[in-house]
Amino acid sequence: MTFDIPDDLVQLRRNFVKADAARASDDRDMAEQAHREAQDLAEAILDHPWWAECGGNKFEARQALIEAARAS
Repeated sequence: MTFDIPDDLVQLRRNFVKADAARASDDRDMAEQAHREAQDLAEAILDHPWWAECGGNKFEARQALIEAARAS
């Protein structure tokens, strides 16, 4: 799987928006699925060699990535 980081961040944001909307409408299954998809994409993005070059803590980078996607 290859990644274009800006496009992946946009998709990650879409997944969180979908999860939040599903949560708001009490669609628990859809919310869980969208959240899982967002988490999986965040993990896949962090497996990209670019993150290894950053030398940072992967857990902290994952949290920052998720927070940035939610805030955008």
